[in-house]
Amino acid sequence: MSKTHLKAAIIGGLIVFIWGMFSWMVFPWHQSALHKFTNESDVADVIKDNAPVAGVYVLPNTFSYNEGTSQEEMAKGMQRMEKGPFMFATVRPSGMGKMTMAPFVLGLILQIFGAFIATWMLMQTKGLSFKRRVGFVTLFGVGVAVLGQLPDWNWWGLSGAYVATNMADLIIGWFLAGLGIAKILKK
Repeated sequence: MSKTHLKAAIIGGLIVFIWGMFSWMVFPWHQSALHKFTNESDVADVIKDNAPVAGVYVLPNTFSYNEGTSQEEMAKGMQRMEKGPFMFATVRPSGMGKMTMAPFVLGLILQIFGAFIATWMLMQTKGLSFKRRVGFVTLFGVGVAVLGQLPDWNWWGLSGAYVATNMADLIIGWFLAGLGIAKILKK
C-alpha cells in the first residue's frame, strides 16, 4: 500500500460520505421512498409485544419451518405470504438510543474501506485517461448499487422507488469519489 493509495482512499471515502449526508439531509428523495404506518403507536405496540429481541423479522416467517412443521401449517404460511401482508423489517424493540457520533465515524470508515478497494482496483489498470479513471470508479459504484440493492428488491420486495433512490445515490456518490480518486492517481 502506497501513500497515494491511502490518500486516494481517504479522499474518495470522504467524498462518498459527505455526498451521502448531503443526499439524505438536503434532498427529499430518500424520505419520499419511505412510507408511514397509519397508526404508528398501534404498530409500535404490536411490534414490542411480538418482537422480543433485536433483529431481522419476516412476516410470515416460512424460514422458521422445519421437519416438525405440519404440511397444514406450511400451506397456511405460504398462503399468508401470497395474500399478504408480507414484511421484511429490522426491529430494535428498545429503540436506537440517543444519536451519537459513533454511526457517523463507522460510516466514514466503511466508505474509506470501499474507496480503498475501488482505488486498489483502479491501480491495477494502466494508461487510463482521467475520464476513464472516473468512469472506472463510477462503474464500481454501479456494481455496488446493482449487487447491493437489486437482490433485496427481488427477494424481499423493497419498493422500486426505495431501490432506485438508493442506487442513484450510490452511483452519484461513487462518480464524485471517482473525480477525487482519479485526480490523486495521476498517470
